[in-house]
Amino acid sequence: MPEDENGFINVIARPDVYAKYRKVFCESPLLIVAGEVQRQGVVVNLIAEQAVRAIRQQPADLIATDCPLAGVQLDQAGASAHAGGKAALHPIQVVRDAYGLPK
Repeated sequence: MPEDENGFINVIARPDVYAKYRKVFCESPLLIVAGEVQRQGVVVNLIAEQAVRAIRQQPADLIATDCPLAGVQLDQAGASAHAGGKAALHPIQVVRDAYGLPK
């Protein structure tokens, strides 16, 4: 069940969508799901229409996010392994490093 700073969201994949994206749902440590958001009171559901693997198999130069929670989740999902073992960086760190600015 996905979570962000506002709480949980249920992702619901109907049988035809699940069958189409089964490998993505079952094997991806991190994925992107697109669909229709439904709200009823405090309950939020995302009715899945598409799903893609968010971490590709080929190596990445770096992983960056401005959300500390997402950084932890990316690291836990194995994103750092795709970036040569480097942890997720804040975008400001990326700019600082690119310009050789002091810490």
